[in-house]
Parts: sequence; C-alpha cells; structure tokens
Amino acid sequence: MSTGKDMEISGNAPDRWTLIRDLVVFQGKLFLDGLMDIILSPVSLVLGTIDLITGGPTGGDRFYRLLHFGRRADSWINLFGDADRLYKPISPTHRYDSGLDDIVDHLEDLVRRQHEKGGVTAAAKDTIDEAIDRLQAGLKTRR
Repeated sequence: MSTGKDMEISGNAPDRWTLIRDLVVFQGKLFLDGLMDIILSPVSLVLGTIDLITGGPTGGDRFYRLLHFGRRADSWINLFGDADRLYKPISPTHRYDSGLDDIVDHLEDLVRRQHEKGGVTAAAKDTIDEAIDRLQAGLKTRR
C-alpha cells in the first residue's frame, strides 16, 4: 500500500450507507471485470493467431481492435473509481460519458425515491441500521 501523495485524503469519510453502496458496487464491478478477463483471454489468442497467419497490410487489426475494446470496457467499468470519494485521483484518466457508474447512479436514485416515499426500502434500511449498530456495540464491548 502506498503512503505517498496519492493517498492524500481529499474528501470527508463516507457515511455507512455510502460505504455499503460502494462495497456492493465494487463487488459487481469485480465480477464484470473478471468475466471480461475470462472471455477476452481466449478470444485474444484466437484473434492474434488469425492475424499472425493471415498477415496483410493491417497486420494485427483484429487483435488491436480487441485491445481497444478492452480499454473502452475498462474505462466503462471504472473499477476503482469510487476511491476518488475519499482520496485524490492518482492521475486524470479519460472516462467515457456513460459508464457503469451512471447505471448504478440511476438505480440508486430509483431506490432513494422509493425510500423517500416510505416504501420497503425505508423499513429495510432501518432494520439493517439496527443490526449494524448492534454489531458495532457488541464489538466495542469485547475490546
């Protein structure tokens, strides 16, 4: 783990629900990233082999199109983007206008509106809050 300038805190510590949201979203992003790796590995071998065999003036075109797709997919997934919630970005990176974070934000907005209406999510949130409070209280008494 780095302790240099890239670890300077730039924001306030997130609340409990932001941390839970970011943890769930990160797990989903990890799954998608892993799935992409599993698929791209054999596809890259096939396309690279085809490009080597066929040659031609655009040698490697299929393989490099796959790499370009992978770069765009990585940017879309934005695996570690939520780190910017607390820490300064290490370097500015290109991000496509619409990505997985935008979809998650939209879904989160839908849940938030439903919660504000006092629906099921309000009761679920209260129940989870109580359980986490009890867990934290139990851990504090054991120290």
